[in-house]
Amino acid sequence: MKISLHTDQHIKDANGASGYSYSYYKFLEHFPKFSYRNKKMQVLENSPDANTQLFYMEPEWYNLHNMQNLRSPDFKKFYDHQYKIQGVHLEATKVWDHWIDAMNSVNEIWVGNFFAQQSVLNSNIKTPTYVFEMGIDDVWKPKKRGNNRQIKFLHIDSGSPRKRADLAQEAFLKAFRHRADVSLTLKYHGHEEAKGFGHSSFLVSPHEGIKYIYETYTKEKMVQLYYDHDVLVYPSGR
Repeated sequence: MKISLHTDQHIKDANGASGYSYSYYKFLEHFPKFSYRNKKMQVLENSPDANTQLFYMEPEWYNLHNMQNLRSPDFKKFYDHQYKIQGVHLEATKVWDHWIDAMNSVNEIWVGNFFAQQSVLNSNIKTPTYVFEMGIDDVWKPKKRGNNRQIKFLHIDSGSPRKRADLAQEAFLKAFRHRADVSLTLKYHGHEEAKGFGHSSFLVSPHEGIKYIYETYTKEKMVQLYYDHDVLVYPSGR
């Protein structure tokens, strides 16, 4: 059986770092280990030779401010004759409105957990949606927390507007502005300028109880960042 995998070029360039890229490369690694009707699966990349293609990325990649499609006009997620599978990550209780038409136009949807599956159902999308759990990377080990003098909150990927770092910071200041024993860390994309991402105007003024990290971290250093904090916090962007 031949199956083709496809994604955006910037996901391939990330070389399995995290998110879509990590999952995409895991599919490339694991699919050839399986058989279908006693034949090893043959995994291709964006190939019309396969009757099935998995497009693993956001269904439509829009700029949320101007609603322009950031893909080139000739970009194809699937070839017309293919059985179409959309692989997607979801972090909110419903799907973005401008994804729905694309998700209703494929044969199947693959998500990474049951929360995401429910988000698809909440959006009245009729396409059959299946959960393919990616597992837990073996870099993660049990970690006992609570021995610090501070309660330390962490927000990751604060440069993405949908992550709502502005709400995390606003809530922190409302609850703990005058508490020296509580802190918040906002970890931004590593490629951003020192003053933050394009939505930095959403954030309230810097505060001494909040740490802002713009540096690019290695995978090991990111794991340690999680270990060094007590609570991971994400407001809902939907």
